[in-house]
Amino acid sequence: FKPKVGDRIRIPRFGQTAEVLNEPTPDGQITVRFGMMKMTVSLGEIESLDGLKPVIPKVPERKKEPIPTKETKSERPIVRTSNNTIDLRGKRISEAESELDRMLGQIHDFGAIWIIHGKGTGQLRKGVHEFLATHPLVERFELAPPNDGGIGVTIAYLRN
Repeated sequence: FKPKVGDRIRIPRFGQTAEVLNEPTPDGQITVRFGMMKMTVSLGEIESLDGLKPVIPKVPERKKEPIPTKETKSERPIVRTSNNTIDLRGKRISEAESELDRMLGQIHDFGAIWIIHGKGTGQLRKGVHEFLATHPLVERFELAPPNDGGIGVTIAYLRN
C-alpha cells in the first residue's frame, strides 16, 4: 500500500495509530501525527490498519566520484575545532542560513566546517542541506560519523 495524506496508519514500535501528514519523501520518510505529537518516520516503520506494509521506493545508488586531490605544499589535515564549528540548534531556518553564510565567508580557508543542527524533526537539517547544496564555497557535505554527532551534525567541505 502507499500511504496518502489523511490516511490512518499504525506504528507498531509505539503501538499507536497515526494520521499521515505528507506524501513520502524520495528517501522514504513521512510525517505523522498521533495525539498532540508529530514525528517523521521511515516507511519501514509503519503499516496499514489492515497490517499491510507500504511500498518502499528504491533510491538509485549514486556513483561516488573520487575526490580529486590537489597536491599543495600547505596541505594539512582537517580537524574539528571551536573555530570551525557552528551550533544552530534552536534556530529558525532563515536565522541558521544567515549565520552559516556569515561563518562560511569568514573561515573559507579551514577546509571544512562542522554544523550542529541537532536531531529533532530534521527540518533544520533539511534546510541546512538545501542551503549548502547551492552555496558557491561548499564543495560537498555529509553527515558526521556517529562518534562525532551522527545525524545531528553535518560536515561541509569547502572549495580551495
